[in-house]
Amino acid sequence: MTRDPDLVYRILLAIEAKKTTAPAPIELPGADKQKVLNHLASLYEEGLFSGQRPHRSGSTREFDRVDVGDLTPPGRRLLASLKKVRSLEPHRPQAVEFAAGGENNAPPRSPDVNLTGVQAAASAGEVRAATNNGPAPSAQPSPTTIIVTAVSTNKVALQLTAFSLLRALDAKIDALHRERSNSEDVTPYENLRQLVEEFLAAAASASEAPVVEKTLSLAGGLKSWWNKDHASICNKVLNIGLFASGLSICALAGALPVSTASIVTVGALVGGKDVAESLGALAKALTSKE
Repeated sequence: MTRDPDLVYRILLAIEAKKTTAPAPIELPGADKQKVLNHLASLYEEGLFSGQRPHRSGSTREFDRVDVGDLTPPGRRLLASLKKVRSLEPHRPQAVEFAAGGENNAPPRSPDVNLTGVQAAASAGEVRAATNNGPAPSAQPSPTTIIVTAVSTNKVALQLTAFSLLRALDAKIDALHRERSNSEDVTPYENLRQLVEEFLAAAASASEAPVVEKTLSLAGGLKSWWNKDHASICNKVLNIGLFASGLSICALAGALPVSTASIVTVGALVGGKDVAESLGALAKALTSKE
């Protein structure tokens, strides 16, 4: 389906403003009713609000009722992030294709399968490359120019990919805190979350220097995580997804060479290349301050 970030924002605000948490339909003045229902169903599947499972019409198979309760913790964190970005962002994002209830080529909705994020890293790089068609320049652009151009061009896709990763990281961090287990260190996930939040804030600013700095910091953080604990990353499907989603952001932001991402992904999917080897090659190719 086509998910409209503006409509998502309005829906989350409307849920936050509900006077009661009892499940009930909500309405957005001026918005298409069916479009609102479709978005609500998608957000419900992501666990962003409580309530009853969306109901489909038996005749049309369209969603005809969604009883909304209250925002869940992930929903409140997403809304807070959107408010923060909106306060810094001078332009509103446009509608984009997003993986929730439809077939498209957008960044993955949930980084919880092993190779999906690896594919996304290549696809993200291809999105960036497609925006720079035309005669090849006489000299290669600098890493700074590449990053600034990529972040500006892929702003909406970067926001959606980053928000999806933040939700997954929140779930992982919350689970580790609840378990109070010493078997897994929560620090790498908290560090990655901070890097992604700092990148989002920089990407929403009008200054180029913070964009480049925070993009390189995110790439460097991923590379450092891989170098220190690649065994743990590859031994858990969720961790593979988290790491690959970070790679996707770097590819969209111009910190991961397109050719490298594409070649490694093809090797992994077609040639039987090991996932660890593929992710390691991508991590090594990241552009960072190191």
